[in-house]
Amino acid sequence: FPVTIGRDGDGFFWIATDKGLFRFDGANLLNIRVRQEKPGNIRRLRLVGDRLFVMYYDASPTDWLNIRTLDFAPFGHGSLSDILATDSVTLLAFQSGGRLLRIRNGQVDQHLDIAQSKDGILAYWNGYLFLQVISKKLYCINPNSLQIERTYQGPTYAFVRGGFYQNPDRLIVFMVGAVMGIDRTQLQGIFKIMNLIKVKV
Repeated sequence: FPVTIGRDGDGFFWIATDKGLFRFDGANLLNIRVRQEKPGNIRRLRLVGDRLFVMYYDASPTDWLNIRTLDFAPFGHGSLSDILATDSVTLLAFQSGGRLLRIRNGQVDQHLDIAQSKDGILAYWNGYLFLQVISKKLYCINPNSLQIERTYQGPTYAFVRGGFYQNPDRLIVFMVGAVMGIDRTQLQGIFKIMNLIKVKV
């Protein structure tokens, strides 16, 4: 069964399953052998340009795959739970131990110890970085200074772990047990929780 999925600029789907990593072209499914072949161990995939970052559930270091040549290499910044790009030279990555890294031209130029969490999910929206962790917290972070601008505490019945959906006006945060909507106000850079919906499962 699929664990995580991404689509590149050429239309290929990259799918991590309990059986490993696959590329799907609409007709054929190609099994891609990862460097640390442990079926079902892939936590998350992230596409950044021509690179597919492969993150694992255990403490294995994150790998990246050149999607053109299908060559794997270690990323070199430890075990990550998520990574994204804010521009052509800047990556923001959350390490499994709770450290947020800003990486420019392959080198860490700043970091922030933010949460003792094994898992975190990132979103870049309206010029801000959002990090959700399983301690029911959602952080709004300035990506330039790596300063925390806001911290949102999830309700007691919810776990912040589901993911994000975004458009220019609203960031939707999916939790286990709730959905949080954050709208941008008229004041630049100020965010507020507009609604919180309890979801029964």
